[in-house]
Amino acid sequence: MFRTILRAKITNKFFNKLFLAYSLIIIVTISVLISIVSGSIASMIKDQQIKYNKQVLETVNTFFEQKHRNLKQLIQYILNDETLYPAIIQLLETNQADNPGAYFSLFKQVESTLSGIALSFDPDIRNLYAYNMNDSVPYVFYNKPSLPAVFNVEPDAIKPIKNSIAFIHLFPPLNSYTHAKDSSSLEFSTSDFIRDKTDISKLLGTLIVDYNSDAIQKSYAQYSQNLKGNILLLTGSGEVLFDSSGQYYGAPYPDFAEVADSTSHTFTLNNKIINVNSNSSFDFVTVGEIPHSELYKDIYAMNRKIYVVAAAGIVVILLLTYFSNIFFAKRIKKIIAAIKSTKNGNFNLNLAVKTPEDEFAMIAASLNEMGQRINEHIEKEYVYEIQRKEASLKQKEAELYTLQSQVNPHFLYNTLEVIRMKALTYKQNEVSTMIRILSELFRTSIKERMVVDVRDEIDYCQDYLELYKLRYGDTLKVEFDIDEDILDYGIIKHLLQPVVENTLVHGLLLDWDSSNVNLIRIRGSRDGDDIVIVISDNGAGMSDDKLLELKESLNKPGISTGKIGLSNVHRRIGLFYGDGYGLDIRSHHGEGTTVTLRVQAISRSELETHV
Repeated sequence: MFRTILRAKITNKFFNKLFLAYSLIIIVTISVLISIVSGSIASMIKDQQIKYNKQVLETVNTFFEQKHRNLKQLIQYILNDETLYPAIIQLLETNQADNPGAYFSLFKQVESTLSGIALSFDPDIRNLYAYNMNDSVPYVFYNKPSLPAVFNVEPDAIKPIKNSIAFIHLFPPLNSYTHAKDSSSLEFSTSDFIRDKTDISKLLGTLIVDYNSDAIQKSYAQYSQNLKGNILLLTGSGEVLFDSSGQYYGAPYPDFAEVADSTSHTFTLNNKIINVNSNSSFDFVTVGEIPHSELYKDIYAMNRKIYVVAAAGIVVILLLTYFSNIFFAKRIKKIIAAIKSTKNGNFNLNLAVKTPEDEFAMIAASLNEMGQRINEHIEKEYVYEIQRKEASLKQKEAELYTLQSQVNPHFLYNTLEVIRMKALTYKQNEVSTMIRILSELFRTSIKERMVVDVRDEIDYCQDYLELYKLRYGDTLKVEFDIDEDILDYGIIKHLLQPVVENTLVHGLLLDWDSSNVNLIRIRGSRDGDDIVIVISDNGAGMSDDKLLELKESLNKPGISTGKIGLSNVHRRIGLFYGDGYGLDIRSHHGEGTTVTLRVQAISRSELETHV
């Protein structure tokens, strides 16, 4: 069943096979292109997100380095100020309980100075406070107005760093995290020791700066629109200073061991792409997390659009191809139907030819032309067949007439022989000779051969002229000058006799006085590949007008009636030998006439094949 349908719809249908092959090629090609494009887009989006993420990490790294430098500059300012530094040292060494008056006086002096200059060093400072090395109460030098006095670093956090040799310490938003009402109140802190100028190993206190975590997020706001995943700022030990997602606060970063051990700045971990930017100068690390789910969400969305557009494109292309195939199939069906109709003898195809012409139009035009030519050929063959049959009938009539006419010459021969014998009985030898010559001429005339040797044609003319010489005696003189090498060539029968007859009848005056001799000269020779026979006389000749009229009559169509004339001879030569052969007549009044007969030098056997 399936094979039958396949053979009927596909195997035996060229355009269906073409459509199927074209469809497969389109689908496979577009599928491969989609795969390549999708892979390229996925790779591009991935690389772009990694690039954005790295730019953000670099921005955060620069931002946080600047915070460290700001603190260093503030510490340096305090150390260099001849008034402020002694006041801070004295404040940190004064016990509030023992001497409250001196304590508050010194605190006001330090607070008024630092609160005035804090924002000039860093506008993002939220709190500026200090601890001495023993007390648990902070010395608050600056608190950003309108914000609650929540200090990120408490005295217990200072104890672990008292013996540290590092200059700057980082504190995650641990205290502020426990007191935060929302993410905007989270803080991270940097700190540096206040040291004795004369002995920097002697620590007098700790100066702490609290920053709002939003400051970090604002630093890379320009990238936020296209940024995927999370940005984290970690201490050198893995504590979270900043987390854009808020999920890692309050505990060490869970993947810090992999981050610290990684030799690559970009790696994949737990279905996440992780970018790392370590700052060894200030001991912090910026980390960018790009979850695969977020990264491929855009890729999947883009791929869906590509698949929809590609599917729509395939459908449109296949529909166009299908309807194009239907259109061309209809045209080829018309051509096939026309070809089949020729089997029944219909060659009037009349196929429509489109303009501008395409290949199908060219085929249709060629078929139309072929049918027209076949019809014309059939018509010609039909007419030719009718003419052939008519010619066959005429030939049979001519053969019958020839057979019938052969009876009369035999009767004539016998009659002439009786007359000749009677003339001999009465000793009329001249009459007997004339009758014998006439009998020979008749016998030669009725022979069926159309081609004879030049020798036979010359002999025939000699017999014919002999009759006239017997009649006119010495008043007629004939001279023959024929080259021996032309005698064996073939020639059409009775070409010379009509010319000689015309000379005797129209050219000579045989009734002249016997003292005037009429001369006919016949010369024959080779001229290249031709035979030339010249018949000349010394008769009266003809005028120029008469000569022109005679030459024009040679080329007039039709066969002369009543007698065989020069026109008949000229046309027969032209039919057998072609252009360039025939008669040439020259004459002057009172000087005689010369007729030149030119034929091709061909053997009799070769000439007979053309008859």
